[in-house]
Amino acid sequence: MVRSCLLYSVKKAFLFLFSLFLLSAAVFYISRLAPGDPLISYYGERVERMGMQEREWAEEKLGLKDPVSVQYIRWLGNAFRGDFGISYKYKMNVIDVIKGRIGNTLLLGGLGFAWSFYLRCFWGFFVHGMKTGCPTALSAALAQLQVVFPSFGCPFC
Repeated sequence: MVRSCLLYSVKKAFLFLFSLFLLSAAVFYISRLAPGDPLISYYGERVERMGMQEREWAEEKLGLKDPVSVQYIRWLGNAFRGDFGISYKYKMNVIDVIKGRIGNTLLLGGLGFAWSFYLRCFWGFFVHGMKTGCPTALSAALAQLQVVFPSFGCPFC
């Protein structure tokens, strides 16, 4: 019994880490393959006035000369050490960018969760009092819609 529980936990942990790896690789590759030049994001309009040597120096400084796969492996190694690099848009450490926005993100997410939780509790108590009729049918329809639509598409379902 203990062995099967341990095996199940190890399998779930492996699947979690594998999913995290795939997600990070997908986001990294998509962001690198998106249209636009990362140098323009970092340096702005100065890129247009840069000479060829200066542009190569800037690409080398930001690590953009290497293939995307090498850039990802380098980023992943640095991420394991807690260094997520610099934000091209804000020209500062990514951890500092996240720290500046995490409070509002958690507040908004927490309020959304609380709103959804209390709304669902209210609706459950309301429908529980009615055994038949419109509220029960409406509740069944809303439950079916909640299964059909993803939660990010319909946050109040």
